[in-house]
Amino acid sequence: MVPKSAEMSAEQRGRRYLTERFDELAERYKRDGEVFSLILCDMDSRGCECEDRLLICLRDRLASYCRETDIVARWNGDEFLLLLP
Repeated sequence: MVPKSAEMSAEQRGRRYLTERFDELAERYKRDGEVFSLILCDMDSRGCECEDRLLICLRDRLASYCRETDIVARWNGDEFLLLLP
């Protein structure tokens, strides 16, 4: 089992990477008009005994539907952001 502190640091790393990529894509949009999508998925998993396993399964499922260029990141607790360039 991964300690909560390690999970938080993984979540923070994902958040930082996604934010950096978002900034890059926003600049490309301003410069070249190249569009992208940002999708927020919020799982209301509070109170679920298997919350961590559920969130890992959700992350893996979302990633399985994405292209190699797409980014799936855990954003905050049970929220995921998908960045689709």
